[in-house]
Amino acid sequence: MSNVLNDPSVCSAKGTAATAFANNRRCPAIITVCAFAYIRTIVLQVLLLILVCAVLAATMPAEPDEGQTGRSRISDEQLNMALSDKRYLTRQLKCALGEAPCDPVGRRLKSLAPLVLRGSCPQCSNEETRQIKKVLSHIQRSFPKEWNRIVQQYAGVS
Repeated sequence: MSNVLNDPSVCSAKGTAATAFANNRRCPAIITVCAFAYIRTIVLQVLLLILVCAVLAATMPAEPDEGQTGRSRISDEQLNMALSDKRYLTRQLKCALGEAPCDPVGRRLKSLAPLVLRGSCPQCSNEETRQIKKVLSHIQRSFPKEWNRIVQQYAGVS
C-alpha cells in the first residue's frame, strides 16, 4: 500500500498530478510543489515584516519628546563634566569622523555638525547655541588635529 501512495506513476494515472491530488491520492510531486509554495509565502511574509519594522525604527524618534525642541536639556555642570572627560570626547570625535560607532549624543552631534560649522542652527535654542560655541572652542584648543579634520569633513573647508 505504501508503495502505491508514494509511486509517482499514480499521479498520472488519470491524466495529471492535479487530478490525482483532487482525487485524494498522494502525489510526491504535488506535495513538493505545495510545500515549496507554502515555504516561499512564509519567507516573503517574514521579509515584509522585517521591512516594516526597519521603516518604523527609522522613522520613530530615539527618545521621547522633552519640551518644545524634543531634546532633553543639558545643564552647564553636565557639559563641563563631559568636556573634562578626555576619553568621552575622543569617542565622540571618532564618531563624528566616522571612525567609531556613535551613541545617541554622537548621532545628534553628527546631524548638527554641518549646520553649526556653517554658523547656523535654526533648530537650536539660545542656550544650546551658547553651549555649542563652548564645546567648539574647547575642541579647537584641546584637539586641534581632530578639529581640522572635522572642519574639512563637514564644512568643506581646507
